[in-house]
Amino acid sequence: MMSPEEKWILHCIHTLITGEPVNEPPELDWDQVMHLAEVNRLMPILQHSRPEEYAPEEAVERITESSRRQRMRAAVLIDEFQRIQTAFHSHQIELIPIKGIVESQLAYPSPSMRYFDDIDILIRNADGDRALGTLKELGYEPHPNAPRPEWHHLPPYIHRKRGTLVEIHIDLIRRSQSGWSVEDVWSRSYIGQLRESTARLLSPSDRIVLAALHARHNLYQRLSAFLDITLICIEAMQKENFSVELASRARQAGACCALAYSLRTAGDLFSIVELPLITCSRSKMQNAQRIGGWDSLESKSSAVKVGPLSRASEMLLMDSLNDSLALGTRLVFPSRSFVDSSAQEESSALWHYARRLGSRLEQAAGQIVSLLRKN
Repeated sequence: MMSPEEKWILHCIHTLITGEPVNEPPELDWDQVMHLAEVNRLMPILQHSRPEEYAPEEAVERITESSRRQRMRAAVLIDEFQRIQTAFHSHQIELIPIKGIVESQLAYPSPSMRYFDDIDILIRNADGDRALGTLKELGYEPHPNAPRPEWHHLPPYIHRKRGTLVEIHIDLIRRSQSGWSVEDVWSRSYIGQLRESTARLLSPSDRIVLAALHARHNLYQRLSAFLDITLICIEAMQKENFSVELASRARQAGACCALAYSLRTAGDLFSIVELPLITCSRSKMQNAQRIGGWDSLESKSSAVKVGPLSRASEMLLMDSLNDSLALGTRLVFPSRSFVDSSAQEESSALWHYARRLGSRLEQAAGQIVSLLRKN
């Protein structure tokens, strides 16, 4: 059961989406409103709802200051993306901005209204080494806490003076989905306009499917994923037969259930009825509800720890099994490109590679045992 504070925050999101006026709120616990907004990174959404007309002065000050910081952070990241884009283009490296850096500029009235704290870009796999070299030229260095290899992106790079983090993706999702090839994603991309620059962009249907898959990967904990999907859909549905295109893309990506659940949940949370309908089997929908049921805006880390094989444990167990299989395969059969490149290095790169993969395999296997014991 939603509290008045939670209902109020959802009402503010609804007015952002629809452009309807904000209703005068009931009597609220503003400390709780602030807590929920901070947990869900929604302070700029509250700022958009004109809190000075109804909120206590202290709450208005907190909302204003938090929104100001996010506005400054968004400006820094967007400026840094343009610097990176210029450098990549000078080296003939194609890129596509994805996730927060692009959704903040395309889907939201203002970039500061979509929280994001890094720059995610997609490149072609063959350009990986040149892309990392270009980042080094710009003053970036490997993030010290991100060992290689990653599943769908290269090691994150950080610029210590600017405080910006960049993740270069060579695929869109952690484990490749049958039928959703990154080559097809590139073929559907197009040159579009961001707020202060042009860039190659994912098609709207690919952006929505990507948001749904990442929402599932993150246990549906981030309200921003549902909001991203809603805002992209509302704009894209002006295109003829978009619902058919979206359903086809979801099937190709193996994302029908994740997308169907995300759309239905977004419609229920934000009171939006115009979203497209995507179908999946009843059993898979029930599984998604068990994993991501939204009955509260509180941090879901506490809400998911109840019941046999709880939602979080279910997802972690699924990921651990997949991780163990994938890590074991990569440990026994490292990629040819990695072996060839390592043979040219003086350091024992293959040994470090095996040691890191072995450590992660041990962690994944230990996680399976721990979860099975708990449940």
